[in-house]
Parts: sequence; structure tokens; C-alpha cells
Amino acid sequence: MINNTRHFRRQFLTGVAASAALIAFSKKSEAQGSAEPATSISPDTWMQNWINRTKPVSGALWLFRFSDPVYVVTSPLQWRSEELSRDGLREVTVPSGFVTDLASIPQVFWSLLRPDGTYAYAAIVHDYLYWTQNGTRDAADLTLLRCMEDMRVPSHHSQSIYQAVRAFGESAWKLNAKLRTSGERRLLAKFPEDPNVSWEDWKKRQDVFR
Repeated sequence: MINNTRHFRRQFLTGVAASAALIAFSKKSEAQGSAEPATSISPDTWMQNWINRTKPVSGALWLFRFSDPVYVVTSPLQWRSEELSRDGLREVTVPSGFVTDLASIPQVFWSLLRPDGTYAYAAIVHDYLYWTQNGTRDAADLTLLRCMEDMRVPSHHSQSIYQAVRAFGESAWKLNAKLRTSGERRLLAKFPEDPNVSWEDWKKRQDVFR
């Protein structure tokens, strides 16, 4: 009897949640002028998609630090916003071994972008986009803003950083392009064990890169 009651309760709560979600989805579809009616998705399918939805950011922020203020991502980071289609942005995965000095962020904000700050995750994603340059600078800067929003950075801080990057980030973009052309690499396969090793010395070795 108890098991039956629990089973009924779960079904009831699932039904209520699905109904409420479908109503919300229907209203959103109508507001966006969607041609597909919300009822084309079954409650079970909608609930499963909702449960399995991708979080905007994933991967804990694990960093290795050289003796100079240069860091290495030791575990992959990922950003994938629900607003990708709206902004025309792409999912970003920063691989383990990526070297970052937050150089794409104007120096005036470096004190805010310390490794244990709320800005750090977004800054590293942004630095990766500025280094690889697989997309446009505009898209990289907008990704920084959206990632800060997903990391719940206060809007007055995220907007200030975004505007500063828009105004002063071009020099970092051009410098990265020049460094990549000259052969500099930023994806490590091997980290030093000596904490006194600097990035400037470590990057001279050719056997430490992927």
C-alpha cells in the first residue's frame, strides 16, 4: 500500500511539473512566433530533455601556476549557453594543458581576475578564444560576457569588463596572432615539478607540448 502511494505521488508530481513546463514552453513559443505547437512534444519527452539539459558551465577550475603569474588549466573547462543560437556563438571547451596569463583582459582589471575570483572561469575561456582565434574577436568578447553572466558575476562588474575588453582588447588579439605565427605554443603535455620554474623558461623546451 505504501509503495503504491509513493508511486502515485511520483506520477502526480511528474504530471504537475510537466504540465507547468509545457504551459511555460507554449507561452514562450507563442511569444517567439514558433511554427511548431508546444503540444508536439510529449510530457515524458519534455521532462527528460529538461532533466538532461546541459549546464552553461562545467568542469571545476583546476590550475597549475608557474613562478611567474602564468597558469595552466589542469582539467578541461566547458561553456555552452542556452542562448547560443540567439547570439550566434559556439560551444567552447578549454582543454587541459592550456596556458593562460589572462593577457586578453586589460591590466586595470587583473586584480579582479585573480585565479580564485568569480571572473577567472570566464577570463580563461576568453583567453582561449583569443589565442586560438577560431572565430571573430567580437564573438570571443561576447562569449566572455555571457560566460560571466552564467557564472553570476554582478552585472555592473561584467559590463565594465566587457566594455573595457571591447575598447582595449584589440592589441592582445593582434599580439596573440603574431606569437602563434612565430611558433609559440600554449598547450602543454608536461608540467614542471619544480615550483621555481617560470613559463618563459619552460616554453623553451620542445618536449613539453602536445
